[in-house]
Amino acid sequence: MTTTRYKGFSIQARPYQTHVSRQWTVDFEIHRNGRKKPFSLNEHYATEREAGVRCSALGRRIIDGGIAGWSVDQLRSTGFLRGLRDGHRHRLAAAGKMLLDLGILVLLIGGAIVLLSGSAP
Repeated sequence: MTTTRYKGFSIQARPYQTHVSRQWTVDFEIHRNGRKKPFSLNEHYATEREAGVRCSALGRRIIDGGIAGWSVDQLRSTGFLRGLRDGHRHRLAAAGKMLLDLGILVLLIGGAIVLLSGSAP
C-alpha cells in the first residue's frame, strides 16, 4: 500500500491480488481534512506496482476533475464551506481577498491623511 500526496490530498493505493486470476486490481482512497472517499475500477494488472501506478494516476485525474462522474468535492473544504461547489468556494475566497485588500487600502489612506494633517503623535 502506497500513499501519494497531490494538491493537498492523499491518494492511498490499495491494490489487491484476486485469488483466481492472480491479477492485481485498481482500488484506492482519496483522503483530505480527515475524510476519505474510496474508488475502484474493474481493471487488472500483472503486478502490484502496475496497479498502484494506475491508482495514483486515476486519483490525480479525479482530483483535477478530469473524470466525469467521479469527484472529491465533498473532501475539499471544512466547516460552512463544505456544501459549496468549487466555483462558489473560489468566488467566496476571491471576495474575501478583495475585502482584505480594501481594508489594507483604507488603513493606508487613513495613515496618509493623519500624516498630511500633521496630527501624528
